[in-house]
Amino acid sequence: MLLFPFMISIAHSPSQRNGGSSFSSLKDNTKSLIATATAHYINDGALNVFPILYPLLLNHYGFTNTTVGVIAAILNGFSIVTSPFIGRRSDVGRNFVKLIIIGVVMISVGVIGFALVMTRFTGFSLFFVLIPFALLAGFGSSFYHPLGAAILNEQWERKNRGRAMGINGSLGSFGILSFPIIAVPLITTFGVSSVSVLGALGLAIAVTIYLLMRNVRFGVSLKSQSPSSSPRSSTSLGGSPILWSALIPTILALTISTFFRSFFSQAIIQFMPIYLTKVNHIPYNYVGLAISVMPAMGIFSQPGFGQIADRIGRRLTLGISTVGSVGAIFLFVLAPNVVLAEVFLALFGLFQFTGFPLILALSIEIAPRGATTLANSIVWGIGNIGGATVGPIILGLLSEPGYLGNLPSTFFWMTVIGAVSIPLVFFIPRPTRTD
Repeated sequence: MLLFPFMISIAHSPSQRNGGSSFSSLKDNTKSLIATATAHYINDGALNVFPILYPLLLNHYGFTNTTVGVIAAILNGFSIVTSPFIGRRSDVGRNFVKLIIIGVVMISVGVIGFALVMTRFTGFSLFFVLIPFALLAGFGSSFYHPLGAAILNEQWERKNRGRAMGINGSLGSFGILSFPIIAVPLITTFGVSSVSVLGALGLAIAVTIYLLMRNVRFGVSLKSQSPSSSPRSSTSLGGSPILWSALIPTILALTISTFFRSFFSQAIIQFMPIYLTKVNHIPYNYVGLAISVMPAMGIFSQPGFGQIADRIGRRLTLGISTVGSVGAIFLFVLAPNVVLAEVFLALFGLFQFTGFPLILALSIEIAPRGATTLANSIVWGIGNIGGATVGPIILGLLSEPGYLGNLPSTFFWMTVIGAVSIPLVFFIPRPTRTD
């Protein structure tokens, strides 16, 4: 949360100041950046509590790599179906803030429920009672990214949009950094149920987002739109929703590339705490710190890559970041000691935690006007979350005896599959939008 003053100072240019320091005196674009960044913090932070719990499921609750992979897949899978519908609904009704708050509440309740039931069940019965809370958190996770990007697209000009989205993304990385570091001491000191306080924090942040954004208005909704509405505020080209046949060709290559990028990277991230404890023999008490180098690098790389993309183009910058993240995991698997492994893990975080300012900003610029949130929902929901759903299942299965049988070999081949995303970047259309 110490980044908030930094965000305000950057977002609040001299021409935008009006002499006040309270939220009520802030311009709408500054409010949008603070609110969406706060939502990003809780969204990504809460979701990364779950991987911290996976080693406990393996070591103390009778789970296998496969059942952990299934839970991780369930956490993501439900939102594949729901994301496009959320995108279409928000394009029509422009109710971005309401939907983001609903998503934050769902994730928070999912974390609370997940933590509490782990204190009451074990083995196969625990597996079944965890599923509803994994579904709830996964459903909630489908809201934020397309909606947050749409809000920033509405409130920020193109020349500064990458920077704003990068600052926003850095708060997501800060959530990924801080939540595991907080969760591990809570678990080791007070037990698993204490993690529920992080869910309670999410509920408090949902209220804060509402208070901050309740007076911010967005373009004209499709329901009330007249033929004379301006293109900027329209949700479609001619007063009706964009047809799927017009939208899909523009975002297909980006969606597929995002799928393979997420397939390998999110599977790696989900199983990283297990890898570090099983392969590198890092004590569980320190695993939160050990994985923190990834999101710590993302705090700085997201604003940096956002600004680079503003200058040299988002497609080229996305290609650079994808090559970097794939190469970093190759080196991580080959690292001869823990120190070098941490160095390459940091390098992975530097390149990988750039999806928000690169993928979604590019999606906005290549999608037809009036379908930006729907495009974001497809690219993120089907591409990113789809890959994140399938990846952990495949990684868990491949690592079992009878297949590859160990995590280093499985990480290597998952990265080979992830490299497919690199050439697909060249098939993404060049942005033609200038708004």
